[in-house]
Amino acid sequence: MFKILGTAKDLKSGAHIIYCQTTPDKYLEIIGHNFEDFELQRKRENHKGYSRLKNDIIEGALLPSITLSVKHEYVSDLLAKLDNHHEIEKTLASNVGIVDILDGLQRTIILKEVSNEGITFKDEQTLLLEYWLDSDLKNIVYRMIVLNSGQKAMSMRHQIDLLFATTRKTIEEKVTGIDLYTERESRRRVSANKYPLNNIASAYYAFLKATPEQDNENIVNDQIKNNEIFESTKEKINEDFDNFIEILNKFTIIDALAWDLYKDEPNSEDGSYWLGSENVMLSFFAAAGVFIKSGKKDKVDNSLNVIIDQLHNYIEQGAPYDYFSLEKYQNLIKGINSRKVNIGSARRKYIFTMFKEFFRSEGEFDFSASWDAAAI
Repeated sequence: MFKILGTAKDLKSGAHIIYCQTTPDKYLEIIGHNFEDFELQRKRENHKGYSRLKNDIIEGALLPSITLSVKHEYVSDLLAKLDNHHEIEKTLASNVGIVDILDGLQRTIILKEVSNEGITFKDEQTLLLEYWLDSDLKNIVYRMIVLNSGQKAMSMRHQIDLLFATTRKTIEEKVTGIDLYTERESRRRVSANKYPLNNIASAYYAFLKATPEQDNENIVNDQIKNNEIFESTKEKINEDFDNFIEILNKFTIIDALAWDLYKDEPNSEDGSYWLGSENVMLSFFAAAGVFIKSGKKDKVDNSLNVIIDQLHNYIEQGAPYDYFSLEKYQNLIKGINSRKVNIGSARRKYIFTMFKEFFRSEGEFDFSASWDAAAI
């Protein structure tokens, strides 16, 4: 059983919403066997409330509606059929994997557990589904970051994870040559412009917060920064996302050039892989975020253009050159006392400070000088 109950329109964003009713079994069929490949969502949480929820489901309780986002590439086709409920029902009910779960992953996991345990759902048991159709990526950004995050404490990072899982293909279309992969896909970074999706989500979060600091390092400070993001206007959130995508485009150009420059070096693996590592991406985008927040985007733009131009020149010369002064960076890392400080945190601090110095000088300080400044 699958039927449309009604439709609505979000007047702020213009998004169309379709309200549907179905059975638990049909819902699990629609969401597909690989729904957990919506890989950045939280895993099953160990909370006594979930055990109670599982029992409620078995007893036939009507759950709160599950919110689904129709994948970007399917939105236009469904919008064209919006007045034809029969066609919409047919499409939504018969196509597996055309949606992502915006709100309701834990309920879905428990429903799947119940089904896998061979427990039969009650004959008249139903689920309410809320499908969001929006062809504008920016509205998804706003909804995920603000509307959803406002409902749950400390969930900002989770919502950003969901956002990037939802918009993966769209981002690949917006950023030339980028190839995003997940841990479940068991792929490795064997060339430039290939990044774990989680690194991109982490980089965006660091960009918004203007710090590479991880959530568990300073939970109070992190919540303050989350609140600043939450209180942003839709226009500010959209502007930040546009800026992030623009910088990501230049970052991928730099990554490709750096890979080419370092590929024949004795320690080419260090140089070629360096930019795509999580610590570097967090620190790079956090440093860019510092200048964006202070209204100095031009410094970031100019600095990135300097890097691109200089890398082109060094590649044309064909001479081996440690452009990012990674040998100096490695010497800094060797001086870290791992008994006193967290190595990962110290790495991020050095890289973050180095990029801030480079951006501040708009490339007049080369990377060697910027590392020196970071070490002070």
